[in-house]
Amino acid sequence: MILSWKLAPLINLSIRALTLLGKFILLFYMAKFLSAEEVGIYGLIVVLVSYSLYAVGFDFYTFSTRELVLKEKKEWGSFLKSQSFLIFFAYITILPLILFLVSYSIPLKWLYFLVFLIVFEHLNQELMRLLIIDKKVVLANNLLFIRSGLWCYSIIACMFFSLVPKRLDSILYAWISFDVIAFFLSWVLLRKGLIFEKGLQIKKDWLKRGLKICLPLLFSTLILRAITTIDRIWLEHLEGLEVIAAYSLFIGLTNALISFLETGVFSFIYPQMIQEKNNPREFRKLIKKMFFQSLGLSLAISLVLVACFPYFLHWIGKDIYYAYKHIFYVVLFANIIYCISMVPHYILYAKHKDKKIVVSHILGLGIFALSTLAFIAWGVSVAVAYGLCCAFISILIIKVIFSLEKDQV
Repeated sequence: MILSWKLAPLINLSIRALTLLGKFILLFYMAKFLSAEEVGIYGLIVVLVSYSLYAVGFDFYTFSTRELVLKEKKEWGSFLKSQSFLIFFAYITILPLILFLVSYSIPLKWLYFLVFLIVFEHLNQELMRLLIIDKKVVLANNLLFIRSGLWCYSIIACMFFSLVPKRLDSILYAWISFDVIAFFLSWVLLRKGLIFEKGLQIKKDWLKRGLKICLPLLFSTLILRAITTIDRIWLEHLEGLEVIAAYSLFIGLTNALISFLETGVFSFIYPQMIQEKNNPREFRKLIKKMFFQSLGLSLAISLVLVACFPYFLHWIGKDIYYAYKHIFYVVLFANIIYCISMVPHYILYAKHKDKKIVVSHILGLGIFALSTLAFIAWGVSVAVAYGLCCAFISILIIKVIFSLEKDQV
C-alpha cells in the first residue's frame, strides 16, 4: 500500500504525459492540415470552455473540498445533493448568459458545441475533484486521460485514415463523445461508498456559508482567468484569427507545465497542507516540498519544449507560425512564473486567506491591462503576450508578500 502511494505521482505523471502528448499531436495535426482560421476558432473555444467552467460552478469546490476532505465518505450524500442543486441552478441561470456574451466572439454555429462542452467538462471536473479527495487520484487521472487525451488520439486516427473529414466539427464531436463516456465512468467509480438516504434535505445553511466563502474566490478566479481569456479576444481584435492560431498553439505547448504540476505535485500536496495548516513545522515542510518539486519540474519540461520547438515548426511548415515563433518563448516564461506563483497561492488557500488571493488577482488584471496598452503604444508585436508576463510576475510577487506575513505559517 505504501509502495503504491509512493508510485502514484509517477503513475499520474505518466498518464498526464500521454494526455498532453495527445493534445500536442492534435494541435500540430490541426496546425498542419486545418486552416489557420479553424485553429484560431478552436483556440477560442478551448479558452471559453475553460473560463466558463468556473462561472457555472460558482467555484464552489474551493469550499466543498476543504469541507469534504475532513469528513467520512458516507457523510457526503447530503452535501453532494446540496451542491448538485446549486449546479443545476447555475446551468439554468448562468449558462444562457455565458452563451449570449460569447456569441459576439465566435460564430453562432459553434455555440451548440460550446453548450455540451461546458456542461460535461464541468461535471467531469467536479467528479474528478471528488475522486481525488476520495484518494482515487490515479483513477481520476485515468478518466482525465479518456476525456482529455484518448479522444485526441482517436480523432487523429479517424482523420488520418479518412474515416471522418479533416474539419473542426469532427474534432468537437469527438471531444463531446469522450466527455460523455468519462462522465458515466466517473460516477460509477465515485458512487461506491456514497449513501443517499431518502428524504435528504438540501443544506441551505451550508450552501449559504459556502457561497459567502467561495464567491470572493470565484471573483478572484474569474479575474485571473480573464487574463488568459481576454488576451485571445484582444489579440483577435488587434491582429486577426491567424495570429490567434499561432498564439493558441504556443499556449497549448507551454500549458504542459501547469498540467504536469497539477497532477504530479499540487493534487498530492495541497490536501495535506489543508490538514496541517495549524502545524507550522509540517506546513513548512510541505511548502518546501511543493516549491522544489514545482521549480524542478517546470525547468525540466521547459528544456524539453525549447529543444523540440524548432522541429515542431519545421514539421508544420507554415509561415504564420514561423513569423511569431518568438512569442513561444515569451509565453513559456509566463507559464513558469505562473507555476511558481501557485506555491504561495496554496499557502493562502490552505490558511483561508481568500481576500488576499482576490486582491492579488485584481492587481494582476490591472497590471495586465496597463502593461499591454503600454506595449501596444510602443508598437510591440503580440503585446498581450508581454502583458501576460507582467501580470504573472506581479501576482507572484504579491502572493509571496502575503504568504510571508507572520500569520501565514
